[in-house]
Amino acid sequence: MDVLKPEVYWVGNRCYRVNPCRNDHGSAFNSVSSSASYQHEEKDFPAAIPIARKPYVEADDFEDASNGIEEEIGVDGDTIEVVKEDSGFKSICNIPSSLFSHIIGTKGAVKKRIEIETQTRIFVPRQNEKGDIVIRGQNESDVRRAFKRLEQIALNARLKREVTHFVCFPMNEPSVIEKVKEFKEAVMSECGLHSRGLDHNIFQGPEKLHLTVCVMVLLDERERQRTSEILSSLQPTIKQLTEGKSIRIHLKGLEIMNDDPSQVDVLYAKCESSSGNSIEQQIADLIANEFAKKGLAKESRGEKVKLHCTIINTRYRNEVADNASSTQNPNTRRQGDTRGRNNGWNKESFDARAVLQKFGNFDFGTVEIKEIKIATRHTKASDGFYKCYASLSITSEN
Repeated sequence: MDVLKPEVYWVGNRCYRVNPCRNDHGSAFNSVSSSASYQHEEKDFPAAIPIARKPYVEADDFEDASNGIEEEIGVDGDTIEVVKEDSGFKSICNIPSSLFSHIIGTKGAVKKRIEIETQTRIFVPRQNEKGDIVIRGQNESDVRRAFKRLEQIALNARLKREVTHFVCFPMNEPSVIEKVKEFKEAVMSECGLHSRGLDHNIFQGPEKLHLTVCVMVLLDERERQRTSEILSSLQPTIKQLTEGKSIRIHLKGLEIMNDDPSQVDVLYAKCESSSGNSIEQQIADLIANEFAKKGLAKESRGEKVKLHCTIINTRYRNEVADNASSTQNPNTRRQGDTRGRNNGWNKESFDARAVLQKFGNFDFGTVEIKEIKIATRHTKASDGFYKCYASLSITSEN
């Protein structure tokens, strides 16, 4: 087949290419002709149309968890609580009220479709009412199916929201804070005029230094309380790993989140355990996996948490501009912004080649980690760090 002059088929004003894997009638697959055609295409297609590959880019701390892909929810049917009633079966679905609109759909279309397909009745609290979604049905299996459908819709809607909270190791040690300030001053002095896109606004605030373990979208107080309880439940295992001692992390050297140093969005300090046993990695993986199992964080798909201490992120440039706009007009600050962690922001990368060449082995010092925190994004506590509503000591001191 000539890929530049394929056989075409017109339907009204629409033109379709006739694929070589179909027979003359265009209705059924022909195993012989399709095999031959595919062999022919495999030889010609790469030469005719080269495939452009995107450069490798690792995920940022607060990148969109969905990346435009709907996740398959990991709700085990056996973990769904279904109660037997006189008239059938019932289950209560704990979904934040801010997601009810996704469950209902336009003019109730989504809710009605699920009810028909699962042969259940779904009761959603009205706009000003408090309560949970109740599912009722004649068969237990139908109720379970409806429950999983609702959870799937809620998860996909949640993944499109902006990250609200994150679990982290605080790295705001006074000595390290001073080193980061020193680094920023030196970089701007030696590279600021000659490196495209490099300015003061893209540096992380030294008081907010941290290692992100996992990010979450928490939409109500009940979910925040639940995450606090989950973190607390891991304390015995974590203290067993640390033997009741603090963890010392050495921050030295710079790395970028992509493979082109002239087009960088994130530059971070590499971290390694002073003891060399990577206990912090084990703890991070433990926490991330537990939160993912509970449906509160994105599944790692077998990958380890990439622990890194962000020093520069071009996303901060947009946040500074957004905060300035919000100061001038408070109504511009959105609640539950669905613009997402990457959606709607026009990132301007910076050229990191000079920074990496001159400061690639910069030593930021050592941090002694004694606790793990759950922090709230876009907040600032009295010490300059994020406001945290939960913390967990990893030492025997508490």
